[in-house]
Amino acid sequence: MKGSWSGTVLLVSLEVAFVLGAGVPRAGTQGEPTIIRLPGTFRVSRADDQVIRLGDVAESIQAPDPETKQKYEELIVMNAPGHGEQNRLPRHYILQSIRQAGLDFFNVQFTGANLVEVYGYGLKISIQDVLQVLQQKIQHETGWSDDELILRIISTPARDVWIAPAERVDITFDRASPMTLGTTRYQVRLFVDQIQVKDFPVVVLVQHRRKAYMPVRNLKRGEVIGPDDIREVVLYFDNEMLDQQTADSRDEIIGQQCRVPLAPGEAIQWRALNVNYILKRGDPVQIVLKSEGLTLQTLGHAQGRGAVGDIVPVKTANTGRIVKGRVIQRGLVELVQS
Repeated sequence: MKGSWSGTVLLVSLEVAFVLGAGVPRAGTQGEPTIIRLPGTFRVSRADDQVIRLGDVAESIQAPDPETKQKYEELIVMNAPGHGEQNRLPRHYILQSIRQAGLDFFNVQFTGANLVEVYGYGLKISIQDVLQVLQQKIQHETGWSDDELILRIISTPARDVWIAPAERVDITFDRASPMTLGTTRYQVRLFVDQIQVKDFPVVVLVQHRRKAYMPVRNLKRGEVIGPDDIREVVLYFDNEMLDQQTADSRDEIIGQQCRVPLAPGEAIQWRALNVNYILKRGDPVQIVLKSEGLTLQTLGHAQGRGAVGDIVPVKTANTGRIVKGRVIQRGLVELVQS
């Protein structure tokens, strides 16, 4: 019994050694290695390709001799994915194919990618391509720049879209919401040679990145806003009405009255401001004309009301002529030459 047990142990040890290759001479272990460089992706180039050979997918094969290289190049490593499908080819799959073909797999070395993404025959329309076209569409509608438009993906198809090769591919979008900003659902339609082939939804968050203004201190109702009372900030708007109501011009805020109290941290909205008319009809004004380094002054009377920056009609005191003057401050206007 003891001798039988020892023989069993020896037999198992030899089997394990044979499987692991430990202590067993390996064919070609002393020869020049075969070096196979793999790409990250491979695309089937013909519709009638049924299998993929190592020579097709590898970027390069360096073998000890031309005959060995040809054997590796002709080796079938996988079936070609179907039209518009995708598969993966890892290194150990290739080694398994080499071993099953009876070729030397001990002296094989790989460089490049560890895994090859294999795409079936067809044209790939990536989700990023679709979103880029959508971004261009929104920019065309709004006039926003790349810095102003923020597009965030919420929901898209799980995979990229594959279509047959075509001379012309068109992508159209139908927006489910009347509003551009916020979480919006678009129905995407792909047309190949003017024939619709795909239809799927994309949900995105659209934001408008732009400057706005906030008070630096508490402002009371009726208080006139001065240049040191506000600061410029950059905000991301995802509500179209709020975007339209928030003031975006420093010059049009300064000199206005607060219709309601304003606190620091609140973006100033147009509806929170009252126009501060510092000039009313009949007020005496000084008219200033600046030209070629000269400053000329005369007196007149305002013929309408105006805030800082407004252009109002003014009647000169000496000639009674009606001219246009830009309001500089209370009682002072600058002549606007027509």
